[in-house]
Amino acid sequence: MALRRTSNMLTPPGLTVPINDEKNIQITEKASKPIVGLWRVGSHASWSDESEGRSTASNIKLRTEKGAIDAHVVITSFARDDRPRVDVSSTTGPVTIRMTRTENSRFDLHAESNSGNITVYLPTDFHGVIMYRSRHLATFSRLAASLRGVTMTSAPVGWGLSAIPHDPKLGIDCALIQLFNTLFFLWFTAENFFVFTLSLGLRDPVDTDPVPYPRYGFGVGRRTLLTPAPWAFVILFLVHVLFAGSIAFVQWTERGKEIIIRGLTWRWSALMLASIVWTAAWVRQLYVFAWFVSIVVSLLAAHTYLAIKKEFRVVSGFNWREEVFVYLPFALYDGWTLFIFVISTFAAFAPNAIYSGLGTQIAAIWLLTLLVATAHSHAFFTPGGNVPGNIAITWGIFAIFAEQAEPSVKWAALTLGIISVFAVARSVYVLAEDIRAGIGGGAVRLPPDEEGAPANGANGHNDST
Repeated sequence: MALRRTSNMLTPPGLTVPINDEKNIQITEKASKPIVGLWRVGSHASWSDESEGRSTASNIKLRTEKGAIDAHVVITSFARDDRPRVDVSSTTGPVTIRMTRTENSRFDLHAESNSGNITVYLPTDFHGVIMYRSRHLATFSRLAASLRGVTMTSAPVGWGLSAIPHDPKLGIDCALIQLFNTLFFLWFTAENFFVFTLSLGLRDPVDTDPVPYPRYGFGVGRRTLLTPAPWAFVILFLVHVLFAGSIAFVQWTERGKEIIIRGLTWRWSALMLASIVWTAAWVRQLYVFAWFVSIVVSLLAAHTYLAIKKEFRVVSGFNWREEVFVYLPFALYDGWTLFIFVISTFAAFAPNAIYSGLGTQIAAIWLLTLLVATAHSHAFFTPGGNVPGNIAITWGIFAIFAEQAEPSVKWAALTLGIISVFAVARSVYVLAEDIRAGIGGGAVRLPPDEEGAPANGANGHNDST
């Protein structure tokens, strides 16, 4: 790509430039007027035929309300302590920034849009920190996501490396969180292992099991119109396998510490502890207490899942370990906890199935409808949907259909389960579109003609995309 001299910078006709001194470029447009052009910032440009003693702008700020911004910024800064700042924002319009730099040039980039898409093309030798904060999914090209020396984080907008406080207590807190995550996971797994093995008849009762033994375990106990078949709890087995990967492979890595330790802090430990209490109450048929605990579990699961999805998830070019062992288990458990809240509600307050009247049947169908509506709200109104969570909800509804004998509830569960399948399909479609088109909260890409270039070099910095 040929670099142009200052006299050849591309600027649209009639573009207003309120401030353009030797140190700063500031361009502000109102209404829907776009900002398009190519600018050079930095100390000086040895590649041009101009006098080397002539200074160029050291910072650039582009602002527009509803218009689009398409800016190509060339960084020409050679001083070690010189880091030009590129600040680009549009209130509702899309933002596209192409960054080019001479060797060893450093820069700070801040890109912001309240509702428009943000696309940033980074130099192929980019080496630094990418910080992003968005209500939607952040999308990274395959090469941008795998650049050597690049760290992706969700620190608040405007933070730089020097702004991150260094506190020796953080290392202690990190070790404590890792320890408690591991201990609570082992406890959670051991408890469910004992429940599953006794429920399936794989072992004889021991002194630590509550009595009476025949009524102990998943799939036994009080029978209501929303009691699922025992195989519904297979979802828990899958959750344990995925959480084991989170414990073993993720939380000890630098990226895993950023997500699980600094991002979730104590929330994951609290979620597993609440889940332990719910399982203990459920299998001992303390249904009212289990219902109260299910509220806590579902709220913690939703809060944890949203933190993972909104702040840390990388869609394209993702690391398989992060996607499988971070996003997938928390998304799956989010949908599962909604299901256990529904069955806990009926177990706590509804009569046994054989004594259920018309009002109880209507309440059961209404709760199932709310579950399906939740699945569809995930599919139609949240970025990327929630494929694992919707699968867990659909699985549970079909388990209720398989277990129930009451015709009205049985066939309503079948109908609603089929409707829920469409929510799963819609979530898959939305996620595929987000990955294909990069229409999440923002995109960080490399120019197509530079995709094959090596990924090494000097420092750069991007505050927010």
